[in-house]
Amino acid sequence: MFFLRHLNTLEALVILSIIVIIIAYLIWRYIKKFNNQQLEHYKVDDKKQVQQAMDLIVKSLRIPALVMSEEGSLVSFNDAFEKEISDNAKKYIKSKNYIVDFINDDVENRRLERDINGKSYYIDADVIDNDLFSGVILIYNDISEILDFSLKQENFIRDIKHEINTPITAIQGLSDLLVDNKIEDPQEQRKALKTIRNEAHRMSTLVKTLSDEIKNDTIMSEVSLDEVFNDLKLIYKDTDIHMRFSNFVEQPIITNENIIKQILINLIDNAIKFTANGRITVSALHLKETINITVVDTGQGMSEDQINHIFERFYKSDKSRSNADGFGLGLSIVKNLVSKIDGRIEVDSREAKGSTFSLIIPYNIEK
Repeated sequence: MFFLRHLNTLEALVILSIIVIIIAYLIWRYIKKFNNQQLEHYKVDDKKQVQQAMDLIVKSLRIPALVMSEEGSLVSFNDAFEKEISDNAKKYIKSKNYIVDFINDDVENRRLERDINGKSYYIDADVIDNDLFSGVILIYNDISEILDFSLKQENFIRDIKHEINTPITAIQGLSDLLVDNKIEDPQEQRKALKTIRNEAHRMSTLVKTLSDEIKNDTIMSEVSLDEVFNDLKLIYKDTDIHMRFSNFVEQPIITNENIIKQILINLIDNAIKFTANGRITVSALHLKETINITVVDTGQGMSEDQINHIFERFYKSDKSRSNADGFGLGLSIVKNLVSKIDGRIEVDSREAKGSTFSLIIPYNIEK
């Protein structure tokens, strides 16, 4: 400060003030720089903590999930994604346009449905945009079972409509003729009344079976096959085709009576439709640990290719279209009913030689 000695007091104060201001400015710049560095450091740490938290959450999920940054780079994914969606997440995200659409906000609905690796998924997106992270979290919800259940429900309703249409048509048509006195012959009237009774009995059995189907509850009880066969004889008493019922199982078995009846009604109806002339034989045998109930007809038979498809829903061969109206309840439903009583169904058939349907169920008796 030697040079200040040559200045008067006022000049010295002015110069000192300028020096203080400069020093204060330099100190302020240093503090600001230091604070910014600290803030950036804290901000980087916060970002890392946020990404670590997201990574922890995503990896803890049992359903497929991944996190993408705003730039489209992969941040995190879990084991479920790697197992169900893709074992190469980086390659997968580059090949899927819908992921880019989510990031660019080009999707109105934050949910998309996609078929991936033979399964159906709802892909839900949650967009994150703040100072710490910008990107999207994708959650893959497997809806295959839900869609399968919905399809089965629709098919089940369609099956019911398909089955009840025939007896309702018969009952309505014959009752109209009787009410309008258009059937005058007493024998024909009696025949019409028997048909109405038989169709009503069939519908009653069907309702009981469908009740078990809806409740998904197969109640097992002691069943006499003699009584089952007697009921079937009553139903098919007026059938033009020669029918024979033979039961060689004397002891009652444990099964579901309604399901057994419905299976046999369907198999017999099917045999009648494809046997213009001939006979149908229904028999029950006890073979070691099983009960074998067979429905044998001498009808038109089936080719090997037709046998491979008959349990498909509403399958009709070219021959069946020309000679018969459908398969009744549907052999696909029969197959489902058979599984409910822990049984199986087998088919042996040759063209122009007839068919044999064998219902095989466990031999369970009351102890």
